[in-house]
Amino acid sequence: MEERLNFLDNIKAISIFGIIIYHCLYKYDTGTTWSNFYMGVPLFFAVNGYLMLRKERELKTIMRKNIKIVLLVLVWGVICTSACMVYKNDSFSIINLGQHIIKLDLYYCNYLWFLCILIGLNCINPFISKYVNNGGNILYLTIIVCLTSFMGPLISHFNVIGRCCWLFYYIGGYCLVSSLIDVKRCESPNKIVCGGGKNRNITLLIFILGLSLYHVYANYAPSIIIKAFKTAPSNILYAVAVMSLLSLLCQSNFKNQYISFVGRNTLGIYLLQGPIYKGLEAYVPQIMNLGFAYPVIVLLLCCILCKMMRHWMPTKYLISI
Repeated sequence: MEERLNFLDNIKAISIFGIIIYHCLYKYDTGTTWSNFYMGVPLFFAVNGYLMLRKERELKTIMRKNIKIVLLVLVWGVICTSACMVYKNDSFSIINLGQHIIKLDLYYCNYLWFLCILIGLNCINPFISKYVNNGGNILYLTIIVCLTSFMGPLISHFNVIGRCCWLFYYIGGYCLVSSLIDVKRCESPNKIVCGGGKNRNITLLIFILGLSLYHVYANYAPSIIIKAFKTAPSNILYAVAVMSLLSLLCQSNFKNQYISFVGRNTLGIYLLQGPIYKGLEAYVPQIMNLGFAYPVIVLLLCCILCKMMRHWMPTKYLISI
């Protein structure tokens, strides 16, 4: 179990740092450069897909988890929205606060959409998990999900089909990680070894090619082609890049206590980074001139707060599911 947790923690740590970089720096580039760091989001969904779908869970467990996520959305909606209203010198009222939270308004608490998607994924988990764990055709399921991922939104924030292919990454992550893991009973019980080392160079080439073609299509494709195919080609190319990157990261089993800490506290770091980086930009705007040092500072502050919050049960409850 130790090795498995190592590479999963590594992926989650890389994912959350990529998300923080994107949130801190994307506004300074109108092109697609910062979409490279946005890969942290689909990577995180892919890892969660593997962790959640590898075994069936009782309905009461899923409902209890969903209730807690809803409470987290409400609590952090109040925390982040209140902080942002102070940052912007907005007139504070319960009505304004409630409206921002209900709509998950941009800037105020829109980053909590991730938790809303988790609720939707938890609701369909029993059906997918039962299917894949009872000999269901995973390839067929993946193709269906890939196709339906391009459907229009059905429900606003809780729609797991129409919003940027998150369902595809969720199930695709489970399929890919499961296929790369070879469980061997060695001296350590349940020791897990990631396979695919022979194909690492090919996977790296696929990643570079997929990401390069994504940027070429997004920035240089003729308008007539974009009008005809819209975002479907870029979505597919981006998915190829993300899944090949996931495959590469699954083969990195190094262990570092700091990376492990980040990987095991991704939810808390994600929840804290919103009000932290917005507060820094509001009161210490010079920090935005530091380039990549800026997201590093945000990550360090989040880690320090996570460490402190985990020592007291009420605050520990606020950064875990």
